[in-house]
Amino acid sequence: MSSFKNMIKPTKEQWDRGFVNGTYYGAYELARLSTDDFIFDRSHITEIAYAAVKRGYPPEEQFWLDWEEKNKHWAVVVFIDAPLETIKERFKTDGEEYVKENEIEVIAEKYKKYFEKSKLSFIYIDGSLSQQRMLSQLVIQLQNLFFWTNKRSR
Repeated sequence: MSSFKNMIKPTKEQWDRGFVNGTYYGAYELARLSTDDFIFDRSHITEIAYAAVKRGYPPEEQFWLDWEEKNKHWAVVVFIDAPLETIKERFKTDGEEYVKENEIEVIAEKYKKYFEKSKLSFIYIDGSLSQQRMLSQLVIQLQNLFFWTNKRSR
């Protein structure tokens, strides 16, 4: 299984929305045309949550909702979340520099609002659990959606 992680954390000055959205769109097209399954660590939903807060422009929300409508049959979102206080503590412990503590709640709210509109299937994982328990939750939920079988065809 292939994976994609967008490691770019652009500032307002470095990139415009076309670059970030194009990165995700291109990666999704690669996945769609491939015979492999892909895991994306970050997605267009990340850009929707971060755009206004970190880059100062409105997200391309309608473009992505239209994309989701066309592609919902082959994509599932796995969202690992934890209580805000746990996230804030982890940011301190991990030395997070990109997102400031006062931005965490705003970004979390933007995720929540977009999830209410999204056309994709979602799997929610409790990020306050151990890694092993989170992985077990994920496998069980993927099996329930028939995304995790030995003979699943794309």
